[in-house]
Amino acid sequence: MSTPAIKYSGPVISESVPWETRRHLQLLYEKLGNHTQAFQLQQQQISSIKGGSTTTIIEGGGSSPIPPSTGFLGQGLINDQTGSTGYATAQGDNGILLILNDASPVAVSLTTAAAPFYLFITNFGAGIATLTPSTGTISFPGNPGAASLTLPSGYSAMVSCDSTNWWADTFPTVPVSQTSVAHRWLDSYSASTGSFTTSQPSFSDISGVVAASQIPAPTASTLGGVESAGPTSHQWINEIDTTGVPHLSQPTAADVIPSSSTTSGRPTGIAVGFMDFDTTLGIPIWWNGTAWVNASGVAV
Repeated sequence: MSTPAIKYSGPVISESVPWETRRHLQLLYEKLGNHTQAFQLQQQQISSIKGGSTTTIIEGGGSSPIPPSTGFLGQGLINDQTGSTGYATAQGDNGILLILNDASPVAVSLTTAAAPFYLFITNFGAGIATLTPSTGTISFPGNPGAASLTLPSGYSAMVSCDSTNWWADTFPTVPVSQTSVAHRWLDSYSASTGSFTTSQPSFSDISGVVAASQIPAPTASTLGGVESAGPTSHQWINEIDTTGVPHLSQPTAADVIPSSSTTSGRPTGIAVGFMDFDTTLGIPIWWNGTAWVNASGVAV
C-alpha cells in the first residue's frame, strides 16, 4: 500500500514506522504544538495585565473584549490559607487554587465579583469549610439557590460568579482501597476521608433459613441440629445419636423410681392405680380415685 501524501511540519518520524502509526504521531505533534502556542499567548496576556498594561483580552477568539479587571489574574497561582479560620475572596483570586487547612471550622465569604470569575477551593483540614456568598445565593447539584455550601475535609469545589449569584461543582474524596478481611463486612464509609470501616456481623444481622446441610451434627459437648420426634404412647426418648436422630423406647419397671411418702405427705393429683409406699405404715398403698387403699382394697 502506498503512503498517502499529507502535508506535515514537525519532528522527523522514521520511515520504518507504518504510515498509519506515523500519521497518528504527526497529529499528536501538531496538537502539542497548538497547545504550546496557546499557553505562550495566555502567559503573555497575564504578564501584560500584571505589568499594568491596559491591553484587553479576547477570550476564545470571540469579538467581545474582557477588561483587565475581570481577567483571570491568578490563573495557575495558589492562595494558601493554611491556619486561617476565616477568609474573604478578592478579585485577585480569579483563577487561583485556594487552599484551606485548619482543624477548626473555616468560614469563607464569597465576595461578589465581576464576571467572568471563578476559583478552585480545596479543604485539606479536619474542620468543615463553609462557603457563603456576600450577596446572592450559591447553587450546586441537588441544591439550587442555597445560602451556603459546606466542604468537608478532603473535598474540593470549583465556584464561579455571574456578578450576582454563585455556582459550584464539588469534587468528593476518592474512596481508598480496602483489603479483604475474613468474616467481616463493610459497615460504614467516611465521605471526608474516603475510608471504609469493617466489623464482624452479629447473628441478628443475618436473615434467611439455614439449610440442613449447614447445621453441624451434635456431640456430647457441642450443640447441633436435631430431628423432631412426635409423641408416642408409653415411650420416651432414650438417645439422640451424633447425626441428630432421636431414638424412642418403652421404659421398664426398673427405669421407674417408685414413689414413697409419709402418711401425711401422700401425693395428690395422681392417676387411678398410682402406687406409693407409705413409710409411716411400712406398706405399699394404691390410689383408687377416691381413697388410698392397701393390697386388700381396704382404705388406709
